[in-house]
Amino acid sequence: MHTQMSRRLFVTAGLSLPLMGFSTADSLFAPKAKALPGWDAFTQGSPRRVDHSPWSALLAKHVRLDSAGIARVNYGGFSGADKVDLTRYIDSLGKTDLQALDKPEQFALWINLYNAAVVNTVLAAYPVASVQDIDTSPGLFSSGPWKAKAVTVSGKALSLDDIEHGIIRPHWQDARVHYVLNCGAVGCPNLRAKAYDAPRINVQLEAQARIYVNHPRGVTFDPSGGLVVSKIYAWFCDDFGGTDGAVIRHLQRYAAPELANRLMPITGIADARYDWALNTV
Repeated sequence: MHTQMSRRLFVTAGLSLPLMGFSTADSLFAPKAKALPGWDAFTQGSPRRVDHSPWSALLAKHVRLDSAGIARVNYGGFSGADKVDLTRYIDSLGKTDLQALDKPEQFALWINLYNAAVVNTVLAAYPVASVQDIDTSPGLFSSGPWKAKAVTVSGKALSLDDIEHGIIRPHWQDARVHYVLNCGAVGCPNLRAKAYDAPRINVQLEAQARIYVNHPRGVTFDPSGGLVVSKIYAWFCDDFGGTDGAVIRHLQRYAAPELANRLMPITGIADARYDWALNTV
């Protein structure tokens, strides 16, 4: 879950603009949801299931919530055997017959694959202060690891951008995906300490949305009472309805009662922020 040039330009420069103008500028740089050909076939009603237990075991071992409710990854605690297990898990997903799976099973697979690939990418460069410092993407104006080929699926090399913006976003068109894809940053929604699975994917999406919206990373207020949101809502504003009002209505859907009451009279977004520090312990 990321942008390329926009993140480097706006975050590093420390610019702070209202969402109405900010989202328009940021969305010009944010990757669009454009379907890659060849990834839309599935078998409706298929009983086949993918084994995500190796990923769940690694998450349970290395992911912990800190006192502020932020999921931290103990990258430095990954043993050689853990790294091998992670690589084998990623490879196993890449060799899965995707077309033989039902669409919810594919959804869970792609989410888990993205998150596992991000962790694997960080491990290959660790220690780093930010995932944005892993400048492996090709292209003069690219930054971070997002466009570098990170996995091979069905014999095709894919980047993190390919998975997020070329497969998941266009094929599922569900804004809640922004709450389950973890980019390795503190500002990103939490890396869940257990793999996603198809039978419970909707419940898991809903739960992750509530966690993020009700955390200061997702929604907070400035000293004058202005609404401050995560830059995720600026980068991908169109996924949340395309306007301040639509974003606010989305937030109200998941807000706990106290936050929902505070959002009720608000009609605009004052600012958007994001913390790109690595989500390490």
